[in-house]
Amino acid sequence: MSRKLMMGMLMTLALAALLAACGKSGTSANLDGTEWVLQSLNGLSPLLGTRVTLAFEGGQASGSAGCNSYFGAYRVEGQDGLIFDAIANTEMACLEPAGIMEQETQYLEILRGASSFRLSDGELEMTGTGGAVLVYSRAQ
Repeated sequence: MSRKLMMGMLMTLALAALLAACGKSGTSANLDGTEWVLQSLNGLSPLLGTRVTLAFEGGQASGSAGCNSYFGAYRVEGQDGLIFDAIANTEMACLEPAGIMEQETQYLEILRGASSFRLSDGELEMTGTGGAVLVYSRAQ
């Protein structure tokens, strides 16, 4: 094989790798700087009187779980993989509305176990362990 042909093949491979890497970071950029409000937790609407939120900024995720605040790192893998690292939360006890602490516990468990996401028409859908699903709309 000629040296010129070999260099051309190496350049083509390098360009393909660069384009693939750009595609991965483009997906992450779709989440970065966005804010969301939970619409559905495993097919159920959040309790009346609660507002569950999620914001992505510079590799960090944060929001309100309905009573407590939470925060931690996130990363996107490939086109639809989503991993949250070390999500921590404040530990206040809220009594109203009834069931808020149970909802919050379930929400944070699903969020911590998230493995993939899909963006479409102003909605963010995340799927976690055991097929658990969180659906958000863009915050207004």
